[in-house]
Amino acid sequence: MAQRFPPTLADVGRLAGFTAATVSMALHNDPRISARTKERVLKAAEKLHYRPDPMLSALSSRRKPESKRRVLANIAAIVDDRWMKVSKEWVNDLLEIMKVTSYQLGYDLDVLYVDRDLAASTQPDRLLRGRGIRGMIIFPLYDGELHIDLDWEQYSVIALGIHAIKHNFNRVGSNAFMAMNITCQHLYELGYRKVGLAHVLDQEKRTRYEWIGSLAKEQYRRPPRFKLVKPYLPDDFIESKFVDWVKKEKPECVITSDVRAVSFLRNAGYRVPEEIGLSLLTPSYETPEITAGVGQHHSQIGATAIEQLHGMLMRGECGIPKMSKETLIHPLWINGPTVRQVR
Repeated sequence: MAQRFPPTLADVGRLAGFTAATVSMALHNDPRISARTKERVLKAAEKLHYRPDPMLSALSSRRKPESKRRVLANIAAIVDDRWMKVSKEWVNDLLEIMKVTSYQLGYDLDVLYVDRDLAASTQPDRLLRGRGIRGMIIFPLYDGELHIDLDWEQYSVIALGIHAIKHNFNRVGSNAFMAMNITCQHLYELGYRKVGLAHVLDQEKRTRYEWIGSLAKEQYRRPPRFKLVKPYLPDDFIESKFVDWVKKEKPECVITSDVRAVSFLRNAGYRVPEEIGLSLLTPSYETPEITAGVGQHHSQIGATAIEQLHGMLMRGECGIPKMSKETLIHPLWINGPTVRQVR
């Protein structure tokens, strides 16, 4: 069926995994947007046959302020250095959208690293004051703990992610329980009836066991939709042991957060998706040609975190709240070549 209305910036953003504001800046070749993001936005716009409205573009250009931008305050992104050695792409994705959103709301975003900057300082609060930091976004911590003592009463704080940390900050993260719900629904519609979960146990700890909890509920549905095989949740995701588990349990589709599972299966001679399907719980939404699964929408998480921090700063909310609030971003299914219609 043909589209009744022309696609909007929001439509392009949903397909590319970004906010409408980021899409607009990318299409206007804003230098603050990386080349990689621009390419993703252009591909989405081309796929939807998006064309800018000339009247709106004219109005927008006339309404651009001539005066210099007023900075409300400095805020900081606190990043655990260890992520940069093992998995830095998602960190860079979040930082990019957070810088854009900060700029739009009148803030300058500083990036500080836990070990390199804060732990190395004998007076981290003085370091933050010297940079004029009033609010901060704490990125997910590699081991779940922030081993630095700060005078939290001086700052407004938002934590990213849903894993537990010592301090009960307000937080923004993805909805892991719903991600598994969506995965199960799509796999059922595709005809899969025997599924198994496989990744390191630490991934479950980081999501408060919401993935495995959401999957476990399937055995209590009436009538049940799936036969659940025994999950493979090791301390280390070893290729040979993973393949042994697949051979023993014979799932029709593997659900995992480890993208290496695709190559592990193919190395063992399995044809994906002809012989076995694979659904990723943390797919890279900019490369849907690699896997199917549920996208975590880093752009929405990053933008929402900055917006929440902005509200706290405007209300003067500092310190560790007595009752914290949690904002979870709804995930979205991404079609990909690792699943197929089997029934």
